[in-house]
Amino acid sequence: MSQKKWWAPVALLVATSCAGQRAAPTLDERETGVNERAPVIVTGSAAPSQTMVNGDHPPSRDGPTPREVLGLIEIRRRCGRLPQQCAFGEIAVPDSPYDTALRNLMGERIRLGLRTRAGDGEFRPTVVAIERQNPGEASVHTCIFDALVVYDTKTIPGAHIVFDDLAVSILSTWLIRLHEGRWKWYSEQVTRHVLLRDACS
Repeated sequence: MSQKKWWAPVALLVATSCAGQRAAPTLDERETGVNERAPVIVTGSAAPSQTMVNGDHPPSRDGPTPREVLGLIEIRRRCGRLPQQCAFGEIAVPDSPYDTALRNLMGERIRLGLRTRAGDGEFRPTVVAIERQNPGEASVHTCIFDALVVYDTKTIPGAHIVFDDLAVSILSTWLIRLHEGRWKWYSEQVTRHVLLRDACS
């Protein structure tokens, strides 16, 4: 299965999922962490002294910090748990390619009853590099290890059936833009995906 549940259209997931009809395990409600330890390379208009590591550089309107990028990814991850409450306006530039794709994906998830659950499965995003481009615009390179479990909550009322538990590493290049004082996703291109292992560590 390509691109798994984090990015793939639900139609692709339905066609390729090999999930069985087994009950969900007992869950603790711990949150999985994010990887902020990887060095972040900042290029473009940033001087060498402005290179940011671990999100420790003060926020700049010249480009997003790693912490801001990881914050967007975390908001998007929450959409998987409660797609009907997805904060589209906090994640994406309105009417952008990513905004349209995300709204379509969440609409299908609501229709099909697909959800993730807090604490079930691993999820580790890493900001690889940030390249500042034009004023108010930057390219962001990320690697996301996604081993979250997606459940079908609609087929059998009251049951959580495993829909997708495939682990995948997704390498992406994002265009991010400053919109109303906040950095938000404009578009995303998956450059590589690696199945069944963590290729982001």
